[in-house]
Amino acid sequence: MNNIVDPINQLSIARTILANERTLLSYLRGSLGCLLGGVGLIKFLNHPVFLLGGSALLVISVILFAVGLRRFYSVKKLISEIDPADWLAVEGKIAGAGHNRRPVSERAPKPGETHR
Repeated sequence: MNNIVDPINQLSIARTILANERTLLSYLRGSLGCLLGGVGLIKFLNHPVFLLGGSALLVISVILFAVGLRRFYSVKKLISEIDPADWLAVEGKIAGAGHNRRPVSERAPKPGETHR
């Protein structure tokens, strides 16, 4: 078996891993925002309605954090199970279309452009 991974596959895998990390960071950012909002409501506004709202934001913060971590690790496991040789096929299924990138030399010239 050939252990050399096509550079396009390497870039696809790296792009997917980075997208998964970005998604985790966005969940954490949302969780932190809810946490700070909840603490701010509870600490600075002493009214039962704001205490209830702040408590709800704290609960939402914990839920967002848990969902983000669970999603990150499940997608990370999925990514690690994909064989790099099959990556282009999987990438095409995710995108909803087949992999249709061709080298510039194989593409049809645009109007007014000469083919090399």
